[in-house]
Amino acid sequence: MVSLILPAVLAGGAGCRLWPMSRRDLPKPFLTFGGQASLLEETLRRVTHPAFAAPLVICAQEHSALVQEEARRASCPAPTLLIEKTPRGIASAAALAALYTADTHGADTLLLLAPADHQIADREAFIKTVQAGHDAARAGAIVTFGRVPERPRTGFGYLHIGAGEAPHPVHRFVEKPEDAVAEALFSSGEALWNTGLFLTRAGTLLAAFRAHAPEILTACERAHAARETGSGLVGYGHAGLGALAEMSIDRAVMEKAEGLCCIPFSGAWRDLGSWSDLADTLARDDNGNAMLGDAVLEGCDACLAISDDGGLLALAGMTNTLAVSTGDSVLVAPLDAAGADLRSLVARLRDNGRSEPFVTPKNRAPWGLSKRLAQGPGYCVKSLVLEPGGHLSRQRHRHRCEHWIVVEGTGQVELDGKSRVLTPGESLFIPVGSWHRLGNTEDTPLRIIEVQFGDRLDEADIERDADLYGRSRGTPFREP
Repeated sequence: MVSLILPAVLAGGAGCRLWPMSRRDLPKPFLTFGGQASLLEETLRRVTHPAFAAPLVICAQEHSALVQEEARRASCPAPTLLIEKTPRGIASAAALAALYTADTHGADTLLLLAPADHQIADREAFIKTVQAGHDAARAGAIVTFGRVPERPRTGFGYLHIGAGEAPHPVHRFVEKPEDAVAEALFSSGEALWNTGLFLTRAGTLLAAFRAHAPEILTACERAHAARETGSGLVGYGHAGLGALAEMSIDRAVMEKAEGLCCIPFSGAWRDLGSWSDLADTLARDDNGNAMLGDAVLEGCDACLAISDDGGLLALAGMTNTLAVSTGDSVLVAPLDAAGADLRSLVARLRDNGRSEPFVTPKNRAPWGLSKRLAQGPGYCVKSLVLEPGGHLSRQRHRHRCEHWIVVEGTGQVELDGKSRVLTPGESLFIPVGSWHRLGNTEDTPLRIIEVQFGDRLDEADIERDADLYGRSRGTPFREP
């Protein structure tokens, strides 16, 4: 009997490794990197197949509406969102997914842990490879999937596997080895890159947590017992999770578990764990340079230049250099060494009270796109683009007033129960405490300039009364 596989898509992240494009409020799975679809949308498309059940998506509270929009774009069956108020890394997310699956669908349900920040071009090869692990997982194994390495790489984790027919036994995990070790692993023909994909029964995964990471499982069991549910949403608050340290599932469980086996995957696959990994996925010019956005390079070799703010980014006479411009931040670093230093750099910015590790100036929303143009004490200026059919929630603010100016398109506006239409050149003042709403019912984009004034200008000063995208006051969470 071939049973359906339940994908558990891990759509979180701290926004460190690809900073400044990736931030806490817009981590890597939600980025597009010059394409039309985000990494999360591509992941959801991959698991939209008769072999898979409707997915779970594990995400942070502030990303729930974006996840639902990505699922809509991917034409994916409506996912169940497991929302973490205090994300604690992949290990706790996987344990919550296993607990929810066992409780809702049964402990024998096959669960596929699938990170949402991978690029896998060959969807059919991916599905075929996952299905090849079905029988071993049904029999009680934890099946992982290893990418056949193209060359020695120190930035990837490795799986040292046994010989013979697949699935191969996994002898050990080797995390980001030194040059000589990476070369030996590659030359041996018995090592694969670790993709971070796992297929197993929910009960098998829970037993592995119970044996090797009981403190994580106990905390997640407490959180699961205190969960709150809404329409397609399961909220996990602080109960039990607040004191946990962040930990990867490899370190917590997989490196210690018995009975792991591996299916090789030979298709195109990339874990976008660093800027150099991203550069490997892009077209290069004759000098080995890769570019996204409005970038011009002169006399440069092996560089990556990304302009994510619409402005010109120019490099001259540089070698092995990363340059990223996002409007509020510019990062310049050696391309092949950027990953090691970025975490400490982002941590330093956080410790210094900077907003740049957390908030991005250009933010995707279910209704369209917002971009911060200017900000200072008591004011913020934004450009908002509402796609056809896009609507802001009916909302009010207790700490700020707003001024809307339409520059393109036609806006349907509601202010304190009264409706009107705004056309280019017209404006509207929204006092503190007034209920208001903006929508685009036309078939062309609506672009407005929003000027905010007040002593609190963040998203916490939004009280929603009605919303098309599930961001209402009913989102499940009990405050600590």
